Amino acid sequence: MTLATPAKPRVAQATTQLRILQTTDLHGHVLAFDYHRDAPSRVKGLSRTATLIGEARTPAPLSMLFDSGDFLQGSPLSDRHALRCEASNTPHPVISAMNLLAYDAVTLGNHDLDFGTAHLFDALSRANFPVVSANLTLPDAAQGLLKRSVLLERQLPDTDEAIKVGVTGCLPHDTLIGSASLQSGVSVSPVAPALDQAVAELKACGADIIVVLAHCGLGDDNPKDHRETIFNTITKISGIDVVLGGHTHEVFPSPQATAPCLVNGQAVVMAGAWGAHLGQVDLGLQQVAQNWQVTSRRTKTLPVSQGLQHSTDIAECPEIIRVATRAHHATRAELSASVGHTNSQIDSHFALVQDDAGLQLIASAFEAEARSLLADSKLQDLPLLSAVTPFKTGGQAGPGHYYRIAAGTITQRDISDLYGFTDRLCLLRMTGAGLRAMLELSASIFNQITPGAQDAPLFDPDFPGYLFDAIPQLTYAINLAQPARFDVHRTLLAPTAHRIEDLRHNGKPIADSDAFVVAVNSFRAFGSWPASAPAVRAERELFLESALKCSEVLSKYIAAASPLSPQAVPSWRFAPVA
Repeated sequence: MTLATPAKPRVAQATTQLRILQTTDLHGHVLAFDYHRDAPSRVKGLSRTATLIGEARTPAPLSMLFDSGDFLQGSPLSDRHALRCEASNTPHPVISAMNLLAYDAVTLGNHDLDFGTAHLFDALSRANFPVVSANLTLPDAAQGLLKRSVLLERQLPDTDEAIKVGVTGCLPHDTLIGSASLQSGVSVSPVAPALDQAVAELKACGADIIVVLAHCGLGDDNPKDHRETIFNTITKISGIDVVLGGHTHEVFPSPQATAPCLVNGQAVVMAGAWGAHLGQVDLGLQQVAQNWQVTSRRTKTLPVSQGLQHSTDIAECPEIIRVATRAHHATRAELSASVGHTNSQIDSHFALVQDDAGLQLIASAFEAEARSLLADSKLQDLPLLSAVTPFKTGGQAGPGHYYRIAAGTITQRDISDLYGFTDRLCLLRMTGAGLRAMLELSASIFNQITPGAQDAPLFDPDFPGYLFDAIPQLTYAINLAQPARFDVHRTLLAPTAHRIEDLRHNGKPIADSDAFVVAVNSFRAFGSWPASAPAVRAERELFLESALKCSEVLSKYIAAASPLSPQAVPSWRFAPVA
C-alpha cells in the first residue's frame, strides 16, 4: 500500500493531472472502532480511509491530501488523550496517523479548540504538515503554528516542472459561540474579506491553483441566509479553484453522483465525517508559459463501507492500527470502569417525540449539582430548572446514531455515550418570556401539521436533533397546527406564531415576568439564541459559568443515585391538531 507517495508514472508532458484528496470532521476516529459499543465499526475510522487514500494515490501522477478540520476531538480515544497527563508527553494519536499519511495541510474546526489552546499547541507542535486559517487568531505560542496560507510547490515526477498550490482555510466567524474554546486571545473574523485577502496574497506569490479548506457547511444560494457557507459565501469569491468543505458532516457529492459538482466553476467536495468517506477532486492541468491552468475538474466521494456485505468493506491500514494500538487499549480499559447500576434500559430512540427517561436523568444530574452551586447565593430561592438536549437522535447523523444502555452496570463507556461533549455546566437567570422563547426555538424542529393530514412528516429535515431542548420541571404543550416561529438559523420567521401552550411550573401558569434559574450546558449558555431578537436575548443572563464538565456531573450523580430505576415523568406533549 502507498501511504505517502504515489507510484512513479511516465514522464509528464505539457498537460498533467493533480489529484486532491480530502478527509474532514474525523473527530478523533483514528481506528474503525465504536468505543460506545466496544466493537469494530464498518462505517468509520481513518484506518479504513487510509486504505482508500493509498489506492487513490497509486495511479495519480501527482496527489495531495488535506483535512478540513475537527480532527482532534470527538471520540473517547482522542478525548482521553486530551484529558490525561500523558497528553504532554506523547504525540496525539490523530497527529501520529496524519503524519504517517503525509497530509499536505489542514485547517482547524471549532471542536479542535475544545480542550484549550495549550492542548492544541502541544498536538500541532508534533505535526509534520502546515496548519492554515485565514480568519482564525489564536493566543500566544499557538498562533505561531497557524499560518494564514501556504504556497506548496510540488514537482511533477521525472521532470523539472513544479506546480504551485496555494492553500488557505476558514471557519464561520460565529462558530465558536458556546464552545469550550471561548478564551482570551481566540477570535474569528468574517470569512469573505479574510479569504479575499488570502487568495490575493497567494496569487501575488505565483500560485497556479487555489485550494480552500473550508470548515463550513454547504448552505444554499439564498439571499435571506446570512450564514457563512460554501454556496452563499466561498464560491462567490473569485480566484478559488477547489473548495474542500466540512463542519456539517454532509457528503457531497453523493457517492452515486456521476456529474462533477462545480459551483461558479469551483470544484466542491465534502467528505462527511468520522473517516466514513474520502473526497476526491481530479484537476486537468495545462502549462501556459510558465504557469499551470486548470482545464477540467472532476469530483467524487468514496465510502469505506461498500454495502451490506462485510466482505466488500475497505480493509484497515495496518500502519495506522500500529500507531494507535497503545492508546486504543488504554481507552477501552478506562471506558470499562463501573460507575453505577440501572434497573432498566436507557435509550434515546424516542427522545424527540415524548418524555424521555434518559434526558430526565441528565436533567436531574444538572439540577442536583446546580442546587449545590446556588447555596447561599442571591438566587438560591428562585425556582430551579434544567434544560437538556438529546445529542443522539438519528436524523442527519444516520439510523444508528442513538444511545442504548442495557439494564445492569453503567460504565464510563455509557457516560461517554450519554454525554460525549466537553461542555461545562452553567446557570442562567431567565424570565418566563425567556423560557417561552427557548422552548419555541426547540419546537421549531417540527413541521407544521395541517389538521386532518395523514402520514405527514413530523420533523423538518433541516434541523439537527441537538437543537431540541426539554425542561422536565415544567409542563407544556406543543401545538403543531401553528407554523414554526424560528428557522434552523434561529431567524424569527413567524412573529405571531406561538407553538408553546399551557406553560406551567408546579401546576401554576408561568407569566412573562416570572424569574427562574436554569441549569444548561455551556453551548446553550453562550449560543443557540436568536441573534435577530435582542428583546428576547435580554430575557436571560449568565449567572454562573462553572468549570464542571457536564459528563462529570452526570457520572457523579449516577454513582450517588444508583441503583437507578429511570422512568419519565409527564412534562411536554403534543397538543391535539384540530
